[in-house]
Amino acid sequence: MIGQDIIKKYYSLPLLLLCYVLLMGYVIPTIVYGDLPYGTDAFTHLIYTKILAATHSLDEFYKKCLENNFIGYDYPFGLWMFGSIVSKITGLGLLQISLIVPFGCLSILIFLYYNYSRLFYNGNGEVGIFSILFLLSTPSIAMSILGYSTSIFAMFIDVAIIYFLLNNKINLIKRFLIMGMFVFFLSITHTGTYLFVIFFSMALFVVYAAIAGKMHREFYFLPILVFACYFMSMILFPEIHSQYIGKGKILVSIGEAISLASTLTA
Repeated sequence: MIGQDIIKKYYSLPLLLLCYVLLMGYVIPTIVYGDLPYGTDAFTHLIYTKILAATHSLDEFYKKCLENNFIGYDYPFGLWMFGSIVSKITGLGLLQISLIVPFGCLSILIFLYYNYSRLFYNGNGEVGIFSILFLLSTPSIAMSILGYSTSIFAMFIDVAIIYFLLNNKINLIKRFLIMGMFVFFLSITHTGTYLFVIFFSMALFVVYAAIAGKMHREFYFLPILVFACYFMSMILFPEIHSQYIGKGKILVSIGEAISLASTLTA
């Protein structure tokens, strides 16, 4: 009876299905084919992770990169910093780091996505588990989630930002303090994702105001928080500013194309 009660409590069928997917789709293939890091940019990120792990500060890291004429040092360093910290604490090599860090990010993503999905179904745990199954079965996720790359590393940060944005059960000040930490960490992790968050936050505010006919308090403060963290990170870490300048040119080009099209139509 006790065993049956425990199984019923933890949603036996969905949970067993989730464990099966994780085991057969992620754990076993990694063990069998785990002799090389997964992902196209994995080796580049591992090289800079190794350099950062061998230094004691970002200033020393940038000096070493300049001395060795490395040209990719101006990339956001969030993944490298996280990997170097794991390496220093555990003493793991680069190959182990490239396998363990993605699994750690996947675990965090599953936990956050489970709690995020429950916000929409009154805390229904079974729905939360099924939402994870749908997430893991998405082709783009299944093919890249275990890669040692910044875009994959930024996934759980995005989910965390949205989760704390929508979770009204947490105090507003605490929510924005936590969101601020995640947003700031995202700004030094992946440029493209951060630009997406900038426009997503503004679009969310405008769309909600247009549909509901009123301003949403959290949706109003999120763009302010995003821009504040951007300016702060650019002041503290000017080395990564060139990445934002380069990616920002794409947005300027899109704006010019829209402006030209609207002028010709008029």
